[in-house]
Amino acid sequence: MTKSELSGVWQSENGSSLTLKKDMRFTAKHLNSSYVEGRGVKVIAKEVVEGTGEWFSGDYSSGTTVTLYFSHGGNVTLTAASLDGDTVLWAWVGDGDTSILRKKD
Repeated sequence: MTKSELSGVWQSENGSSLTLKKDMRFTAKHLNSSYVEGRGVKVIAKEVVEGTGEWFSGDYSSGTTVTLYFSHGGNVTLTAASLDGDTVLWAWVGDGDTSILRKKD
């Protein structure tokens, strides 16, 4: 996926929001992730993080990944996939659960 395709606002049904800007900066609000406290990422509740920083994408044989590097340290990786005809970004959360973000029109 290209930077233009990834740039924009991504939201989940449970209120997570991720804004990927074309200048490679991001803002994450209430983002579901299996991230644990103490590694630089602001954990606001169990498995929920937020913050700002820089993002990078990479295309691999398994698909496109988006890695969020938070300003105060730590990172979270999301994977792009196709779901019901839409491109989504997803991450594992907890014991086998996933967080799915869809791009807002």
